[in-house]
Amino acid sequence: QNGTFFGAILSCYMLVFCGFLVLFRHMPAIMLFISDFSIHKYCLVALTIAAYENGRPDIYCPDDTIYCHYSKSSIIMKELGVDTESYYSNIFKLLGQLLLFKAVGFFTLRRALTKG
Repeated sequence: QNGTFFGAILSCYMLVFCGFLVLFRHMPAIMLFISDFSIHKYCLVALTIAAYENGRPDIYCPDDTIYCHYSKSSIIMKELGVDTESYYSNIFKLLGQLLLFKAVGFFTLRRALTKG
């Protein structure tokens, strides 16, 4: 009964603190700490690193344009407030949280079935 409610609340909190709605550089220290528990944060950071790091060339800027602010990937990463962590560290954090949630779900269901 309560799982649906808490799941929806947890999803909303994860979405707010993932760095997409509120950028990391605008978050106070307590919000950054809370965002470390968001699955969406690690997905967003890993996706950003995969798209803009690892030796990617600069984004195309037309010749008739005087200034392209977001043509360098380092500027995009700085604007988003994404540290240049390893892509694989974010993947391992995601896998760790997946295993944790699966274990909690398993033991919670087992406890509910043995009680009833």
